[in-house]
Amino acid sequence: MATVGKLVLGMMGRLRPEPATGKGASTIALPTVEPRGGDFLTKVFEGPYSDARQWCAEMERHVTAEGRQLDTLYLFYTTRPRCAKHYGKNYVVGVAKVR
Repeated sequence: MATVGKLVLGMMGRLRPEPATGKGASTIALPTVEPRGGDFLTKVFEGPYSDARQWCAEMERHVTAEGRQLDTLYLFYTTRPRCAKHYGKNYVVGVAKVR
């Protein structure tokens, strides 16, 4: 059965999952969580994806101006293309993990 079908039947109350049976039915072993933290600097840009090279250079300058070293750089759009077209703005957030 497809996931959508299961979702619909579950919402209608017609999907009855079978309870777990056997020796380990009542316990679930979860992996340990590794803490992932660090220091980050952010900056907001606006424009088309073709400006990404300039944004990366600007983020590197921003990090060095703060007296830090760039470890990893992430860029992401804040809106989907259809919404960006509607609102007339296409914001991009630069997130730099720094040392």
